Amino acid sequence: RAVLDTIPQEVVVRDRDGRYTLANESAAAAHGVRVEELEGSTDEEYARSGAERDVRATDMEVIESGEPQRIEDEERIDADGRTRTVTTDIVPLELPETERQALIVATDTTDRTERQAALERQATAMEASMDGISILNADGEYTYMNEAHADIFGYDSTELLGGTWRQLYSDDEIERIEQEVFPVLEREGEWRGE
Repeated sequence: RAVLDTIPQEVVVRDRDGRYTLANESAAAAHGVRVEELEGSTDEEYARSGAERDVRATDMEVIESGEPQRIEDEERIDADGRTRTVTTDIVPLELPETERQALIVATDTTDRTERQAALERQATAMEASMDGISILNADGEYTYMNEAHADIFGYDSTELLGGTWRQLYSDDEIERIEQEVFPVLEREGEWRGE
């Protein structure tokens, strides 16, 4: 019980009737009750409007088939009204002297989902930018560039990926960049100029 109540994932066990036969502190908190209140109650008592799936039906599929299921990035509304994104694993649980039940482990993926959405917004902004933007690895090879950067040099962005920045400049300009830009970049972490 101590281990169960310490882990951050919501862990519950439900039987064929949707009755919670086991719950941890995280699951109880998400439902806005104490563990003692959640255990023995049914899933119907905590159903939220706008649910994306029939929880009882999913539990029964796992109980009947004996095959686990995973529900990725499902939105859930907590007792406090906060919308979270969770990934839920539902596995069959067989214990001595009981019928098969469903063990449900829900992992909060809200932060990861929000970070991914932020990265996608950033990538969209970089692609839409009229400024040339590129990313190079430690060997000076392009790992990313937007169309504006490629257009400056008269290329398609996919043509330059994996190539080096040196292929775009004359020998004089390469020497200038190596003498004026790279030392500042290495020392200060950034360089600004034309």
